[in-house]
Amino acid sequence: MSRYIDAEYNLRDLYCYFDFSDEELTAISTALKEIPTADVVERKCGEWIIRDSIHLHSICSCCGYYNAISPYYVYCPNCGATMSYERRINNGD
Repeated sequence: MSRYIDAEYNLRDLYCYFDFSDEELTAISTALKEIPTADVVERKCGEWIIRDSIHLHSICSCCGYYNAISPYYVYCPNCGATMSYERRINNGD
């Protein structure tokens, strides 16, 4: 499994906590900036809130997407949140 780091945060730590010369810090900074990066998005986790217990219409707890098709989607088709099945019934209160 891949691990992702915050390079800018780690560079600040290098400047603050270690006694490197300016040339060494420049070399380390350059090397870190040349490492290939990935587009990483924070994962959202939500749940389907059941609106209608007969037809199983549900709403995404993250974005409010109204799902009239199936509360068993693993992901919200609108915001991409990973979903769990929530048995709570919300009558619009």
